[in-house]
Parts: sequence; structure tokens; C-alpha cells
Amino acid sequence: MIQEAFMQRSLTHENVVALSQRLDRYIAFYQKRKKKNAKFAAAN
Repeated sequence: MIQEAFMQRSLTHENVVALSQRLDRYIAFYQKRKKKNAKFAAAN
């Protein structure tokens, strides 16, 4: 994302914002998955 912002010379360029949103979704997915795995491991 930083590289894209540098290339576009803007943090608010539509490509940078779209990439940031994709990363946000990935991070949220990963955190939910990690939480579920922790609960599963604690149950066993």
C-alpha cells in the first residue's frame, strides 16, 4: 500500500484507498479466524 501511495503521490488516490480497504478486509478476516482457532484450541 505504501508503494502504491508513493507511486500515485497521494494517500487518497482511488487505487490507494481500494488497496487499503482490501487490506482491512483481510486483516479483519485473519483476526476472526485467529480468534476462532484460539477458542477451538482452548476447548480441546
